[in-house]
Amino acid sequence: MLATALGKVKILARLMRETGMALVDAQKVGMTLDDAQKFGLSKPERLPVLEDETLIRGNRTKTGERYRVRISQSLGNQLKALGSPAFPGTYVKWREELNALLDKAGVKMTSPRVPALPDQRVVGSGHWADRR
Repeated sequence: MLATALGKVKILARLMRETGMALVDAQKVGMTLDDAQKFGLSKPERLPVLEDETLIRGNRTKTGERYRVRISQSLGNQLKALGSPAFPGTYVKWREELNALLDKAGVKMTSPRVPALPDQRVVGSGHWADRR
């Protein structure tokens, strides 16, 4: 997949691959609190911080759980070269960029094989919604 990626989306995908970070957290790397608020990101106070070019620490947006993860020197250099914010824009923008990359690379997404409850139906990308 990374072989077909270009530019910032390649660096973002590589960051997520090396760290296991969720998109909602990875896109905030190198962002200031003001930038996060400007782009309407959820829980902007939980920004990851890049220390000494190879250590990222922060709190997960979804759970608040603290984490520390090392990245390669080459990825650290790429993130530093992007400046701040490294990945400007909304979560939706970057999700769409990554989905386009997955499509281009021929990656097929699967849905969980969980049956719907009687009052639910499948919508969009395999998520359940109430029939009401």
